[in-house]
Amino acid sequence: MYEGLIRNLWSAGLLLLSILVGILVCKKTWRTFPLFTTYCISTLVTNLGMFMLRDSPKAYFYTYWPSEALSIGLNLAVMYEVFRQLFSPYPALTRMAWRTLRASLFVLLALALIILLTTASSERWKVIGAALFTTEEAMRVVELGIVGFLFIFSRTFQLHWRQPVFGIVLGFGVFASAEVIATAGWVHVQDSQIGLLSVVRMCAFDVAVIIWGTYMLVRETVRMSTAPVPTRPELERMERALRRIIYQ
Repeated sequence: MYEGLIRNLWSAGLLLLSILVGILVCKKTWRTFPLFTTYCISTLVTNLGMFMLRDSPKAYFYTYWPSEALSIGLNLAVMYEVFRQLFSPYPALTRMAWRTLRASLFVLLALALIILLTTASSERWKVIGAALFTTEEAMRVVELGIVGFLFIFSRTFQLHWRQPVFGIVLGFGVFASAEVIATAGWVHVQDSQIGLLSVVRMCAFDVAVIIWGTYMLVRETVRMSTAPVPTRPELERMERALRRIIYQ
């Protein structure tokens, strides 16, 4: 029922990704966001490969899960790059972001290992697939937490939504939200409706790619806000407090 729509959305997504990669290359974005650029190129290559293998179920299956594992690792790397870009004037916050990334990676790996050890199945790749699926969904929740943190504290750290880095975060937030919703609905829908969840995920990813491309094309034009914001000394005191917490 949804096969034709899914194929069209997949093709549209590949076209949008190709345009995005072209924008990143032309704008020389790899100088500022090397990990995000790597993620986009890797996603384009793997999605193109899986699109070509879509009529070969076995080859597609053995390609999909390694690609998902790579995507999970690059997603976490991009989240760290976002924090590093935003909080470069505050070393304590950068170190906190790095420690948070390592802790998240450890938890996700532990979760995957637990699933691998506790799932009884004679088919190894199905067990690995289940572990990666659960790990990916946990990572999406982490991404939503990061998006919420940045938007809540954007005024505190004098950040602005027109910054390209906010476009990166917003795109991941849109896609992560759709992933979480799709996962929650997976156990409640009938087999005939599973295709609808795939359509939702693909639409969300295409929207994310459009957001990324738009932010990379439009110049950052930050207007001065008339609302009161913390002064530089206040921000420095906040950083020193965080530094004391980290080194305790």
